[in-house]
Amino acid sequence: QVKTEHPSLEEQLRRYKELLENGKILNCKFSMYNRKKHFLYTYDNDVRIQIANNLDEKNTKAEFLPQYLHHYTEYRDDIGKDMSVIVSEIDEEHGVVYVVPAYLVGEKRARLVNSICDSIDKNEPVRVPAVIIGFTGIDPSTKEKNRSIVLLDIGNLGIIGSIRIQNWSTSHITSPRWFASIGDTIEVAATGISTWGKRTLFDCSRKLIMELDQVDPWKNIERRLPKHTDVELRCVDKQDRNFFSVIDGINDLEILCEYPDYDADIDIVVGQKYRGYISRVNEQKKRLCARITGKAD
Repeated sequence: QVKTEHPSLEEQLRRYKELLENGKILNCKFSMYNRKKHFLYTYDNDVRIQIANNLDEKNTKAEFLPQYLHHYTEYRDDIGKDMSVIVSEIDEEHGVVYVVPAYLVGEKRARLVNSICDSIDKNEPVRVPAVIIGFTGIDPSTKEKNRSIVLLDIGNLGIIGSIRIQNWSTSHITSPRWFASIGDTIEVAATGISTWGKRTLFDCSRKLIMELDQVDPWKNIERRLPKHTDVELRCVDKQDRNFFSVIDGINDLEILCEYPDYDADIDIVVGQKYRGYISRVNEQKKRLCARITGKAD
């Protein structure tokens, strides 16, 4: 019986160095997920193949990447699934091969990035679908998190973008989080390019799309929600003297509500739903108020 010698780590890494040099796609099936550091990995003998969570634009040769992949994707759901990846970096000392999903550096993604950049140069914003991947932002006066900036994955191709609150809607709102959730797909227009630290991202506007489509959340509001209309309201923010609520299914309209009388024994809790009625509505002044009559069933 011939005894075969176990290949050295250097020999095992040779194949991955060739893949890194020629940029060819590697098909992997990841069997493990690090819950603390949020990355998928598997082993090929002594070589650990690991999803590169902290993306380096230089190594991936791609722009407008999110800094951390786990900010917009749940990789734990991909355990045991085939995934096409490209080698982005090799740690020879520790025997780790870092890879990124192939779609992040593929031709489809590059074409969309180039199309958006051209539209910005020509000042002709192009409509693109985008998935909401998070909310961020700090109130400059209080230095507290207000999450007024929406983070986007444009085209669902790992192209990072953002919408500031003033570019969310044609209607004045206090927070986009009251009308949208992570995972929602919206239509936006890319209007510029910003730099956050070492990252580049696209400035986007949902408001511009609404203007182009002539969407006004307040149009005909006095006919749609006349005074004394019974409604179901969801509390989204509490103030000292009143609180804000929304009606699910009606976008971009904040409703100012009075607290119920103490004797009514109705506790107002953010996120809970209540019964009430429209007490004041004015399309011209963009004012919509309601009073609470009880908890929703």
